[in-house]
Amino acid sequence: DVCSSDLDALLFAAEVVRLEQDGGSAAAIQARQILEQESAVTLRPKRVWTGSVGSNIHALAFSPDGKWLAIVSDQPEVLVSPIRDGLTLAEKVPLKLGDPDGRAWSVAFAPDGSLLAIGEDDGSVEVWDARQWSRLSRWSGSGRTVRTVAFSADRRALFAGGDDGVRVWSLGEMSTLGHSSALVLGGADINSVGVSPNGRFAAIAGDVPDIRILEGPQWTAS
Repeated sequence: DVCSSDLDALLFAAEVVRLEQDGGSAAAIQARQILEQESAVTLRPKRVWTGSVGSNIHALAFSPDGKWLAIVSDQPEVLVSPIRDGLTLAEKVPLKLGDPDGRAWSVAFAPDGSLLAIGEDDGSVEVWDARQWSRLSRWSGSGRTVRTVAFSADRRALFAGGDDGVRVWSLGEMSTLGHSSALVLGGADINSVGVSPNGRFAAIAGDVPDIRILEGPQWTAS
C-alpha cells in the first residue's frame, strides 16, 4: 500500500516530469530542485553500522516484526542481532553452520517469524527456530551455491534457488521439516525468488532475461 505522503511525492514527481516535457520552464527547474532536495532528506541513512558484522556481506533479512536482523557475510556463521529502537544493533547471536567449513550465502525469515532459512555455498539449506535460535533441519545440497531462499506465504513451502535451479521443500510441523522436496527448473542459474503476498505465485529469475511464474500449491509453471 502507498501512504498519503508517498502518493503526494509520486504526484509531485509526475508533475516535475510533465513540466520538463513541456519545455523545461523555470517552474520545472525549481520543481526539480525541490524534488532532489526532498529525496536527499528522505533517503538519508538513519544509522550506519560498520566494522562489527564481517566483510563482504551477501544478504540481509529483517524478521517480520522488525526486531531482528540476520546478517550473512564471509564469516563461517550467520549473525542475528536484536534491533533496539529500530536503529541499534544489540548483542549478536552467532548461528554456527552445520558444516564448519561452509559459508552461508542467502537468508530469509518465514512470514510468521517462526523460522529462519539459510542457503549455503555447497547447496545445503538449514532451517532454524527463530524463537530459540536452534537448528531444526539441515538438508544436504548438490554442491552448488544456494543464492536465494524464500518461504511461501503460508510457510508450507521453502524455495531454494541457485546454480542448479530451484528446489521446493514441503514443510510440515517442526518435527517434519523438509519431509519432501522437488527440483523445478533444473539446469538454470537462479538468483532470486519472490513469493506473492497471497501465496499463490512465486516469481523466479536468474541468468536469462526471463521471469518464470510458478503457481502453488503444486508450484508448477502457470
